[in-house]
Amino acid sequence: RDSQGASLGKSLFGMRVIGKDGREATTGARVLRNLLFAIPAFIMIVPILGHILGSFLAFIIVITELVSLLASGERLGDKLANTVVIKTK
Repeated sequence: RDSQGASLGKSLFGMRVIGKDGREATTGARVLRNLLFAIPAFIMIVPILGHILGSFLAFIIVITELVSLLASGERLGDKLANTVVIKTK
């Protein structure tokens, strides 16, 4: 996701990820902003218990991201990576 500055969805809607300083977001920052979503997938590698814990953790992460987005207009991942999503068109 966002490896070229925009996911498929962002590209379709004319958006991209940049650093809060206005420069192009680094690859590390783009990975960091999406790292929270990858953690449950890695946990799900463990049979049965991993699927239960991973699903629960994914739910918690999505709710946390949603609350952060609604409260501040910014995803938790963007806060961690010091990035922002902008409209390009």
